[in-house]
Amino acid sequence: MTPAARLAAAIEILQDWHEHPGKIDRRLAEWGRRHRFAGSKDRAAIADRVYDCLRHWRSDGALCEASSIARGRAHVLASALREHRNLAPVQEIFGQGVHAPAALTASELSAARAFLTAAPLPDWPAWLMPDLISSVPDPELLIARQRQRSPLDLRVNRLKTEPSKIIKSLQAMGCEAAQGPLSPDCLRLEKPRSLTGTEIYQSGLIEIQDAASQAVALLAAQGMAPGSLMLDLCAGAGGKSLAMAACAPQARFYAWDIDRARMQDLGPRAKRAGARIEIVSSGKLEGLRGRCDRVLVDAPCSGSGTWSRDPDQKWLFTEARLAELVDMQARVLDEAATFVRPGGWLVYATCSVLRAENEAAIEQFAARAPGQFAPVDLKQVWQAAGLGTISPFSAPGCVRFDPVAQQTDGFFVAILHRAPKTR
Repeated sequence: MTPAARLAAAIEILQDWHEHPGKIDRRLAEWGRRHRFAGSKDRAAIADRVYDCLRHWRSDGALCEASSIARGRAHVLASALREHRNLAPVQEIFGQGVHAPAALTASELSAARAFLTAAPLPDWPAWLMPDLISSVPDPELLIARQRQRSPLDLRVNRLKTEPSKIIKSLQAMGCEAAQGPLSPDCLRLEKPRSLTGTEIYQSGLIEIQDAASQAVALLAAQGMAPGSLMLDLCAGAGGKSLAMAACAPQARFYAWDIDRARMQDLGPRAKRAGARIEIVSSGKLEGLRGRCDRVLVDAPCSGSGTWSRDPDQKWLFTEARLAELVDMQARVLDEAATFVRPGGWLVYATCSVLRAENEAAIEQFAARAPGQFAPVDLKQVWQAAGLGTISPFSAPGCVRFDPVAQQTDGFFVAILHRAPKTR
């Protein structure tokens, strides 16, 4: 496909997404099935363009409003203008060949010239800006960071290998990687690429997992004694369960999710990794109440800390959904607390940057259970987990991983200690 034809494909996909909102990865997959002539490089270039447009959806929308261009066309034009910082090469591409987007009109040219000199709007939902401003120290920097493509991090499976060996294996594949931030098991690829078909992935030597997610797992499992019991109550695909099982292999790990389909790959992944994780039934779950040394709640959330990876979800998120999630997080926390034995830990995590889903959730939980849980001294846990010198504590017992400061996805974790029984 020519560069012009790739732009036309991106326009088609984005216009379809705008008219029929949903997960953009499904739109890309559907387009690929309908256009099998497109090679892997074509599909990758089109996807990169589409995601770039979505990361800039609000700021690029100014071009659409100024010229009355259809949404898909306006956003791809804006993306091309940002890429070249010059109208002339963009004007040459539009209208170049039978598969290219139509040539730019006079009104589009005028709007494009104005766009090149205009200050961009914040690429964040307008209704959510007050929440962002009250949640993070520098909203502008976070928004700018989320306009960029996220890095690809790997977790080296310490049950089977070590980072230095994986670096050499990657180099042999023509793939450069270096020590990633925070976790000693994290490697960051210089250029993102697919590794799921490689031997090092298929043999369980690596998992794909953001550095902050790895750090949450290390904190949650730090210092677990042999035979102690960890329940991952919202396990999902099981990334954190696998990471915890790798750093505390003598402990017992149980995984549960109300949506059983989300865990369908966890069994094969655990077998591949050499990790022991039991996916529990409803009956077994009930038997764990009050017995767990640690309970991890990786709560359903806005995902606002990962909107660089999933920018489509940023624009589909609503006030009603945030209120629904905050209520759900409170209920899940209360439920999780019933599984923690006296003296055990309750670990609450989100991939959100919003205070309402993070510190406020912990404050409200403490108010509902006065005197039952207290913050853990995370400075000691942090040091013991080998997470480096940066310690982004936001409140007692709470850590925030910031996309700007730590160069990771936005994550939050709080660890609370249940009061032991008194005689």
